[in-house]
Amino acid sequence: MEQDFATCDVDNFMAAYLPFIPSNEDVINCIEMKLKPAGLMTKTEDSVFTNFQTTPVADCAASDFEDCTENDTYSPLEDIAAAVGTFNPSGRPRNTYRYSKMPRKTSISPEVDSEVYNEVDACFMLDQALTADGCRSSLVTAVPIAFSVSRTCEDRLQNNEKILSANVQIMNDDVRRMFKFGITIEAYEVTLWYYSRSHCAMSQPFNFIQNPELLISVFMSFLFATESELGYDPMIQLENDGRYIYQFPDGEHSSVFYRTVHLISGYPSSRITGRMCRVWLVEAYNPATREAGAQAVLKDVSLDASAKIEREIQSAIFEDIEAFWNTELSLNSPQLNDIKAQHCDLVNSGEYRKLFLDIITDYVGPTSKPITLDSEPKDEYCTSSAIVDRKQYRVIFKEVCRSVGDLETLGEGIDVIQQAHTALQLLYCAGWVHRDISEGNILAHRTNIDGSPTSWQAKLVDLEYAKKFPPPDDYKAAADPKTGTPYFMPTEVLANHYLFVPTLEPSKAVRGMFTKAHRSTGVKPVKPIVVHNFQHDLESLWWLILWLITSHIKYQPNEDWQGPTTLKDAINFCQQWATPIFQNVDYLSEARRRCFTFSFREKLSGFFPTNIADCVGSLDLLRDFMLSAYVDREEQGSLRNKESYAQIHKHFGFFFSDIQEEPEWREYFLTMTPAPDPSGDTNPLISPPEAGASLLAAPYKVKAKRGPDQNPNLEEQGHTGGSQGVSRGPDSKKFRQGR
Repeated sequence: MEQDFATCDVDNFMAAYLPFIPSNEDVINCIEMKLKPAGLMTKTEDSVFTNFQTTPVADCAASDFEDCTENDTYSPLEDIAAAVGTFNPSGRPRNTYRYSKMPRKTSISPEVDSEVYNEVDACFMLDQALTADGCRSSLVTAVPIAFSVSRTCEDRLQNNEKILSANVQIMNDDVRRMFKFGITIEAYEVTLWYYSRSHCAMSQPFNFIQNPELLISVFMSFLFATESELGYDPMIQLENDGRYIYQFPDGEHSSVFYRTVHLISGYPSSRITGRMCRVWLVEAYNPATREAGAQAVLKDVSLDASAKIEREIQSAIFEDIEAFWNTELSLNSPQLNDIKAQHCDLVNSGEYRKLFLDIITDYVGPTSKPITLDSEPKDEYCTSSAIVDRKQYRVIFKEVCRSVGDLETLGEGIDVIQQAHTALQLLYCAGWVHRDISEGNILAHRTNIDGSPTSWQAKLVDLEYAKKFPPPDDYKAAADPKTGTPYFMPTEVLANHYLFVPTLEPSKAVRGMFTKAHRSTGVKPVKPIVVHNFQHDLESLWWLILWLITSHIKYQPNEDWQGPTTLKDAINFCQQWATPIFQNVDYLSEARRRCFTFSFREKLSGFFPTNIADCVGSLDLLRDFMLSAYVDREEQGSLRNKESYAQIHKHFGFFFSDIQEEPEWREYFLTMTPAPDPSGDTNPLISPPEAGASLLAAPYKVKAKRGPDQNPNLEEQGHTGGSQGVSRGPDSKKFRQGR
């Protein structure tokens, strides 16, 4: 549970992170008017807490140390906080939170499916009862507190882990939380903690026995803070039924609202910092009438503060697409002109926009609190410069979709992927690379649900990592992180080196060439850093098709095999062959390297059902073309030459159009087909198939600058019943096996 931590002086911490800093006058008046009259502080000139005149460790004799629990020792803090809460600091109303000590064996319970329960010793929380199982709800906990009468390293570490674990769980459970606080106490030393999606910070400890005013100031800051100052997002409200209402500004003085229906994508994270992407099925909502409207998809994510938002990137891509198609054909290379002519009507009519999600509205939240100037990294592996400010971004998409992996047949999947290739061709001509092609970023939107033959419209989504290519001359390639889902990452990106390795001319052998003096004069070779290019996006499509086939072999009927091969044998072989290839790791395995660099047609031909064998052969041939294109381009030094990628794009187009001419493979199942509903219900929002039902483990993202994150994919739309094939273009080269 590593975090991006920084430490700073307690005064700077309070100024940078606490809700507010009470004035010295308010603190003194609180002591004189509330704490001393209640007998909680001594009436001497240098007042101290009555129950903490010496270190708590000294109050526990060695003989009864085991019976001296932290709850007993620190229970007076509850009375101190209650007295502070009755004071009225200047201009600050009292909030509804109070200091509450936690009974032993009482935990903060998760509000989502989780077996994790985090024990803390106290917390600032709403006046809510315990949950049915005796736990405090994470939804009403504002500031968890952990204490120990001992100051050993082990006890400090245990306290730190208690607070961190509790706050990770709270921020996983409650989408309203922008940031969190925590307090740890070891004997007389108090440490303050701050947690956000940008970074986590801790104060230098202070002695609350010698400096009680400082602890009073901290308590006052929490007890008189607004909810937004405690980290609750004012743009999200929690309903009594557990659903959230998101507010989106609509003009200067009005807003629109969306209420969550259920979570589509969003997995608990072991980190607080990072993107923490959640995707919801939502419905338009009127708080005044409590009426619900049309359904949509909401994506809620924390972005780098400097990052462009999805709407900006999509608009820039659209502008570049239209600008390219508005130029004269003669101004482009013949290779680009072929692609341009093919999609001329699509672009000129504006229909190309249907290949992307329709943004209804979006919202950019405030930037996270910056790191303090005096902050230092908590350990040698974290630097202040590596910590970036973040902003919350929310976007509403009109179309409710399902991911390509949730379609029912390979025919439907290939139809959608073929359309996604068209979208990538548009990006290519416009000079953009997507950099994150995966099963969850190619979606299918059903355009009819009235019982007629199913038609799926592809949607290429998650554009936040898209970039212009080729990059500018001063682009720092070393800063280009690995981006994507490892199952579908291109070979060169995973390996972090190009497939073409230049050979060196042998040097003339001379005596002394191996001496130290001679070696030091040689020029050290520089390893080029791989920058994501146009073909890398195409290769991700190729891996996606191979994954769809290999991971769903178990759903094919027995009669699809001929000869001695049985379904059981095929499943076992496919699992042994594919599992080392599709790994959730961010490096290139040997099995994956061999899969891409050597033919697999003959190896797999005896184990795939007859209806898919030709398609697999065509896929293997396409691999040959990709490998050759990589090596030729790199050998010729044409990586930055946009025209050098046109031919491989055309090969992908030929692949799709050719395999559509022999449709036997289209009925290759991607899921177990459910029995038809006898009632005839055609609800377009049925639950998608089980994610873990495929032969291989489910893919997930691994990103160098992104935490475990989720695909912005959505809710599936209705039953399928086959898709229409796409006609084959002119002059295509045959990709069918044996041609």
